[in-house]
Amino acid sequence: MGFPFVYGYQVPVNFNVQLYQDVVILPLSRQDSLLIQSQRRPVALVPAHLAPMGIHFYTGDLFPAQYHNAAFVAIRGGQTRGNLARVPGFKVVALYAEAVG
Repeated sequence: MGFPFVYGYQVPVNFNVQLYQDVVILPLSRQDSLLIQSQRRPVALVPAHLAPMGIHFYTGDLFPAQYHNAAFVAIRGGQTRGNLARVPGFKVVALYAEAVG
């Protein structure tokens, strides 16, 4: 369950925004609300204006043990409202299945 009701993880769409007035599908039913509440928490969220470009699951032994079985995600930054000074750029992040790595 996601758009057009919620985005991210259970963040409701603001139907008061003029852009959504023409596509509004209100009222939300009890079933809609239950579907939103049953939404599974994602393993990771990527902020706006960033795009994951590739993923590699590392099973080698060249890196420290904390990176074994981690997923390395290459992220490309985008332009944020024309302000190049705020562009996050490019980076690689490690994503773990467990909280301790």
